[in-house]
Order: sequence, then C-alpha cells, then structure tokens
Amino acid sequence: MWEALLNQPSDPALAAQLGRTGFFRALFFYVFSRALRPIFRVRAYGLNHIPAKGPYILCPNHQSYLDAFILLSVVPFETIRNAFAVGAAEYYQTPFMRRVARFTNVIPVDSDSNLESAMKAGAAGLRLGKVLVLFPEGERSIDGELKTFKKGAPILSAHLNAPIIPVAMDGLFDLWPRSRSFQWRRLWPGQGTRVPIEFGASIVVAPGKYAEGTAALRAAVERMMLAFRRKPRDG
Repeated sequence: MWEALLNQPSDPALAAQLGRTGFFRALFFYVFSRALRPIFRVRAYGLNHIPAKGPYILCPNHQSYLDAFILLSVVPFETIRNAFAVGAAEYYQTPFMRRVARFTNVIPVDSDSNLESAMKAGAAGLRLGKVLVLFPEGERSIDGELKTFKKGAPILSAHLNAPIIPVAMDGLFDLWPRSRSFQWRRLWPGQGTRVPIEFGASIVVAPGKYAEGTAALRAAVERMMLAFRRKPRDG
C-alpha cells in the first residue's frame, strides 16, 4: 500500500512550493533562532549526526510551542534552508495564517481525517532532497514525558531512502507547559532552567519494519532524555 501511495507523482503546486530555496526566509530564521540560544540557555550535542544534505527526517520529542525554534537554533544554515514540515490545516484557515504557513514552509493538511495527504506531502519534499521535521508524538506532551510514537517517520524512511535522525530536547515543558502560559520567571538568572538538545545516530528502516523502526526511534530519544536528567545542568 505505502509503496504505491508514496511514489505517486507530487501535486505540481506542492512540488513548486517545496522546490523554492528560500534563501532570505532561511536567513531570517537562522538569525532569529540563533538569538534565542543564550536566552533559553540552549546546549547542543551530537551535531555531527546531522547529514550534510537531504533527504532525511528530523524527529524531535514535542514539549512546547518553542520546540521548532529551538531545533532551528542549533542546526546548520543549509538544514534550515531545506527544512519543511506538515501541519494540521485547522491552524491555517485564515489568509494571514496561510501566509505564515508559506513563510515557515509548513504544508497544511487535514492529517486527522486524511493521513494519506500528510504522508504524500512528506514524501513530496523528501523526493526533492529536503529535510522533513516531524514530531513523532503528533502533539505536545501533557506532562513533559514521552508519549506513544506514531509510525509516519519510519514508513517515509523505508520508502523514500531517508534516514531518521532522533532528536531529544528537555526543559521546554518547564518553560511553556501545555496547560499553562509561558513561565517567564524560568528565564531569570539563578532559576536553573537549561535546554539541552541532542541529535542521535541515524536510523534506517527497512520496508515493512515500521513497528521496529518506531520502537528504535522512541528508544533513542528516551535514552538521550534520560541522560540529560542524570547529569547536572550547570552553567
């Protein structure tokens, strides 16, 4: 099923959108996101695991609305330039939000009722050698802990020859919990809030081994998160 679906020709308009290099858009996000690093005390590890070029899939855990910006704050410029995501269409209904989607390279799809559309959009970008940012939990954590991972990334990896890069982030839930407003005081000196982010070794998934790939991805993210929490977050 997935082999036939993901190898269907891309919609021309979608392919044209994904094919734009967006140098100035990428430059904006590069400068803006880099400015966030000292504010949120971001420390990055495992950057050597990021491939020099796509296609590949970045799979971070999802703790807050800040996650994508923190991810962009540490990856190379070329990664930002080629990155795209697939987002729920319900958030991009107004003309303004549709412009936001185009500027941020988010492809709006009705992922709840049409999983195939989301998968085809991801495949379209990967076929162009792009970098898909995909949160495997599908939504923000309700308590800062890892939830069940979905199989979308392993399916795409298996059929598009795109390795998965597991990414672990921590500390962002404390700054912006799902059920509360942004916790500004956590940024004050002496509060101890740090945001570590680590990129793990790539995961290659064989066709049909989606459950195994999903388990390997979640285990890799969990190992990195546990390592963060075992060591003190000094300076």
